[in-house]
Amino acid sequence: MKNNLLVNLFALAATVIVANVSAQTKPEAKSDYEFVATVNGSPITQGLLNLNVRALTSHGQKDTPELRQAIKEDLINKELIA
Repeated sequence: MKNNLLVNLFALAATVIVANVSAQTKPEAKSDYEFVATVNGSPITQGLLNLNVRALTSHGQKDTPELRQAIKEDLINKELIA
């Protein structure tokens, strides 16, 4: 009886640890080939967005949703002008 309690407690602890680790992992990243926007029939890919994010973060910018949105809008505007 005491052994069953220990086994159950161990199983519960293991389940909690696995659930916690799973919750902390990042969701799957988008493929570099996924379109984040299409402007006049020309796609803007996740890879192009990521490339621009890496360029700015290498110069000290923080990777934030606001930065990603600003880059996306800039890429759209450049495509509209081209």
